[in-house]
Amino acid sequence: MLLASLRKKWTYCAGLLGLMVLLDSVSGQTQLRPGMNFFSVKQDVEIGREASRETEKQLDLLHDSDAKSYLNDLGKSVAKHSKNPDLPYEFKLVNSKEINAFAFPGGFIYVNRGLIEAADNESELAGVLGHEISHAALRHGTNQMSKQLLITAPLSIIGGLFGEGGGWKEQLAALGISLGVNGLMMKYSRNAESQADLAGVQAVQASNIDPEGMMTFFKKLEGLRKTQPGMLESFFASHPAPQDRERTVGEEIVKLPLLKNPQKESQEFHKLKAKLASMPAPPAPKQQVNQPVPEQPQKVPEPSSRSVAFEQRDGLYQFEIPDNWRVVSESGAGVTIVPPGGARSYGDQTQISHGMMVNLFEVNTSRGSRLEDATDQFLDNLQHGNPHLHVVRGSQAKFNLSGQKAIRTLLTGIAPRTNQWENVWVVTRGHPDGLFYFVFVSPESDFHTYKPMFDRIVKSARFSR
Repeated sequence: MLLASLRKKWTYCAGLLGLMVLLDSVSGQTQLRPGMNFFSVKQDVEIGREASRETEKQLDLLHDSDAKSYLNDLGKSVAKHSKNPDLPYEFKLVNSKEINAFAFPGGFIYVNRGLIEAADNESELAGVLGHEISHAALRHGTNQMSKQLLITAPLSIIGGLFGEGGGWKEQLAALGISLGVNGLMMKYSRNAESQADLAGVQAVQASNIDPEGMMTFFKKLEGLRKTQPGMLESFFASHPAPQDRERTVGEEIVKLPLLKNPQKESQEFHKLKAKLASMPAPPAPKQQVNQPVPEQPQKVPEPSSRSVAFEQRDGLYQFEIPDNWRVVSESGAGVTIVPPGGARSYGDQTQISHGMMVNLFEVNTSRGSRLEDATDQFLDNLQHGNPHLHVVRGSQAKFNLSGQKAIRTLLTGIAPRTNQWENVWVVTRGHPDGLFYFVFVSPESDFHTYKPMFDRIVKSARFSR
C-alpha cells in the first residue's frame, strides 16, 4: 500500500542529496562517485557489523566450510576490483530457498542458498555478488541514512554522530533509525539499484569473469517471476524489475573492454551446487522480527460508472470522480480520495491500496526547472517514502493536460503490508507554485479495472492556472 504522507517541501540542502553522479567517460565505462555521507568508512564497518550481529539471530546460516570458502574466495576476487576494495568483506550463506541476497554497510554480504541453486554458472553468481558488493563499496546504506538525517535531524544531532565515543548507535536509536535487514539503510532508491548494477558489472568484468552472467540471471528471474513468484517475494520487495535492469547492464557491457577468455564456469561452483542439492531442504521461512505480518487486502467495491464533480476548496482544480468515492483528507492544496475500504490508518500514517492523491509539490529549481526535472524530483521523493516502488521502464510519456504539457509515469512494486503487487500511476503538470501531481493507486490485479477510470479523472481535470 502506498504511504500517503508524501513530503511536500524540500530545502536547498535537498540539492545535495543526489546519491551518485553518473558521467559517461570518454574512455568508456560509466564513472561512479559516492554521494554525500555523514558517516566515516570506519562507521560503515561498525554499523554493518552491528546489523549483521542482530540479523544473524534471525537467520539460519549454513556453516559448511567448503561452501563458505568458495563463496568468500569468489566474492573477494570481485570485491578487490570494486569502488572500495579495502572494506573487510565477508560472505555468508543463508539456508533459505528464496532467491535473494543483501549487503550491509562495510561489506557484510549474505547470499541465500536458493539463489545459488537458481544460478546456472559461476558468472551468474558473480554478477549478483558484484551488485551487493557495490552497494557496500558505494556506501549506499549510510548514504540513505544520511539523507534521512539531513531532512529530519537537527545539525547538532548530526554532528554528535561523529565523535570518537561510539555514540552513533544510541543517537540513531533515538531518531528511530533501525539497523536490521528491514531498516532504512536497506531501502535503496531506484538510482542506487541501477548504480549497483553498473558498478557490479564493471567489477565482474575487471575480475575476468563473463559480465553477461548478470544479464542472463536477470532474464532467469523474469521467467521465475511468472512461474514461481513465491520464491522471489523478498527479492522483488527490495530490487527493481529484472527486465529493466537487463537492458541497462547490456548497455554498460558494450562500453567495457572486450575480454578474450572470460571465465564463465568453474568446477568449484558446480561442486557447491551438487553439495547443496544433497543437503536437506531448507526449513520453512520464519516470520522475521520487525517484519509485519502480511495483511489480507480489504474488499473494495469497483468504481461506480456514475460520476460527481469534485472541486478543491480554494478553486485550484476540479475533476470528476466516481460517486462511490469519498474524500478522506484535505489539507492546503492537497486531497486524498478513496473508495470504501481503499485506505487504512497506522498511527499517524495513512496507506492507500485503492484511490488517489492530488497536491502541489515544491520544486528545488537548483536541480532543474523543466517539467522533466521536477517530475524526477517528485518521483525520487515518492520512492523515498515508498522504497518498494520502481519505475516501469518505457512507461513514461508526455501528453496534453488541460492545455499544458504533462507527464505520466507507471511505478510498481510489492506492497510491504500485503505482499501483493501494486501499480502506482503518476501524472505531473507544471504549476506556478511548483509541480501539480495526481497519484493513482490500485493492486496490479485490479489495475485493468481502475486504469480507465483514472484516465477519465485526468481528462476531466481543469485548473485555475
